[in-house]
Amino acid sequence: MRHAQDGRSDLAKRLAVALGLGAAMAGVTLPLVWTQAAAQNRQAPSKDVPLVFAADEVTYDRQLDIVTLRGRVEIFQNDRVLTADTVSYNRKADVMSASGNVTVIEPTGEVAFANYMEVTGDLKNGVARDIRLLMADNSRFAANGGTLRNGERTLLNKAVFSPCELCKTDPERAPLWQLKADKVLHDRVSKNIYYEDVTLEMWGIPVAYTPYFSHADPTVKRRTGVLTPEFGGSSRYGFYTTIPYYWDINGSSDLTVYPRLYTESLPQLGLEYRQRFAFGWLEAMGSGTYAKIDDVSNDKEFRGHIDAKGRFELSDIWRAGFQAQRATDETYMRRFGYGSPSYLTSQAYAEGFSRRSYANFRSYAFQELREDLNDRDLPIVAPLLQLDMVGDPDRWGGHYIFQAEAANIFRRDGSDSNKFSAKIGWTKPYIGGWGDVWNFTATVQGDVYNVDRIDDPATPGRSFSGVTGRVMPQATLDWRWPLVRNGGDGNYQVIEPMASISVAPTLKRQWRIPNENAQDIIFDETNLFNANRFVGSDRLEGGQRVTYGVKFGLFGADGGASTFFVGQSYRLNDKQSFVDNQTGSNLSDLITAASINPGQFWDGFARVRLDSEKLNIRQADLLTNIGPKEFRLSLNYLFIDDTLNDPDDFGDRQEFTVGATSQLGEFWSVGAAWSHDIESKKTRYYGGRLKYEDECFIFALDAQRRLYRDREIDPDFRVLVQVVFKQFTHVNSRIF
Repeated sequence: MRHAQDGRSDLAKRLAVALGLGAAMAGVTLPLVWTQAAAQNRQAPSKDVPLVFAADEVTYDRQLDIVTLRGRVEIFQNDRVLTADTVSYNRKADVMSASGNVTVIEPTGEVAFANYMEVTGDLKNGVARDIRLLMADNSRFAANGGTLRNGERTLLNKAVFSPCELCKTDPERAPLWQLKADKVLHDRVSKNIYYEDVTLEMWGIPVAYTPYFSHADPTVKRRTGVLTPEFGGSSRYGFYTTIPYYWDINGSSDLTVYPRLYTESLPQLGLEYRQRFAFGWLEAMGSGTYAKIDDVSNDKEFRGHIDAKGRFELSDIWRAGFQAQRATDETYMRRFGYGSPSYLTSQAYAEGFSRRSYANFRSYAFQELREDLNDRDLPIVAPLLQLDMVGDPDRWGGHYIFQAEAANIFRRDGSDSNKFSAKIGWTKPYIGGWGDVWNFTATVQGDVYNVDRIDDPATPGRSFSGVTGRVMPQATLDWRWPLVRNGGDGNYQVIEPMASISVAPTLKRQWRIPNENAQDIIFDETNLFNANRFVGSDRLEGGQRVTYGVKFGLFGADGGASTFFVGQSYRLNDKQSFVDNQTGSNLSDLITAASINPGQFWDGFARVRLDSEKLNIRQADLLTNIGPKEFRLSLNYLFIDDTLNDPDDFGDRQEFTVGATSQLGEFWSVGAAWSHDIESKKTRYYGGRLKYEDECFIFALDAQRRLYRDREIDPDFRVLVQVVFKQFTHVNSRIF
């Protein structure tokens, strides 16, 4: 008999007994008998209980020694579970015959489905008709019949495999791709799946055949084998293909080989090695080929590059690492698609982290990749020592700060220098009763340099060698007052006026002090209120100035936010060491910045730098994305006035890039981009992409036209095709 209750009460009222007790049963139909204590003590089977079952109805034929279970049958054998509508267990033959919605759940997460199945009492051996398998990664098998051997191997006959989801409106329609094989063997010991006489079908159409094929099962995360191949063509190199091969050396290291074959150039070989240690990691990649280094000579020579890095934990406080970047020549990386950096950096370092302090020891070497610049002019830093300490809060609520730096810099050609710098200070934050926020900082910095052959850029032929230095005290008082207005419904607005006063001795020209780490000058909303707005410590910004600005913000309950900032500095004298205006007036350039993100269909950022007299634009940056995923437009615009470049004889820089992407449906997407140099009136780049991606397959087609010229590199046209069967071309796959 069956009880009508559902949920836990229904489960609690089902019978669960050991099959070993069946010998005591008479040949009669037993009604459902249960107790609350028995239901509460029901547990998964242990190794001491070889077989446990639950059913609505149990009969026992003493003469034939057959136990029959009916109605929501569940049989447990350690980690395996069999469920069915009816199970007949022949105790003499140790064989169970299951029928009606039969499922077998393996310990690895696989599930087998069949209408009829015969299995041994330990659920490790059996046969089934019209079997279907659901793997741990939701890929599926369907076969005319199957055999389970010792719980370790499953053999399927006339089987079909596919990881693709079936069509919801027409489940009988063939999936995007599937494999049809005469035989399939799943070996759980080797964690491989083997096929014989296998055909690949796309949309139900046969496209490829192989007598043997294998791949790792879904439980494997790493496996030696072939990765996703790439195919393409270039107007310079002809057609090419890359077929990566992955080698799982051991559980903590691997090697990937990237052989690339060209029709109009010698092959290229790339390598990537990775290793993980208990105390760190190591990664290294490189490539090489034999090719002409220019279009003048026909001689070929070895060309290549290396990029290696690693980091190692020495203790709870200290760690060390390195980075090695080198190329055989200046244009190799750009020509063969390894990026287009301006220079390469190699370094070795050790750094320590304490509760409120940081120490850094580094050495640097550089390789120049730009035209008309010589490696012999580049600095070699060996070593660079830095220390940064922050004190505990004192009785006044402030804390001290201490920074120290020492460096030895030399060149094969050019100036050398030794440096020692130290800065000590004290800072005190304060929040007033009206919500106004104050911060006072006082510092003293002292620098000592021993230099050799420093040239005065303003006076040709003038140079200095010897010891020089400087001492600069500075005090800064920052103030801001965030005012918040609640607009209701979770929306609110913020107006935040801010101001800063900085007082220090006026520094005139600092040409005797080498400028090694403050070459770049950034003047925008991110550093407008900094006491020293140079990016490095070799240049200091003295004098007395007042900086002021205001920030507006609109914030929505749905997560949208938009902000606008405007600010400027006023100097008490026009003798300055920071280039923050062009006219030489006491007012700096005006800085404005806006960030707009009202919702999911629009986000943008704009920054504009205006001169203080005529409000002419000296620098502008614009980045915006507009539209839903069905059609999204992006625009990047950059303008830099000639006077902001050093040297300033290259003219204005003005360019924009336009891009568009469209999600055509659930799986298809297209995109296009165009980059144009407005000043030279030349297009630099344009290209497009077509992509299909679902849960089991990726197809991508990229086409691009690059119009850059750099020594041996001429404009070219490239096409790249990528076809990915996700089940087979990831790192955990192997193809024979």
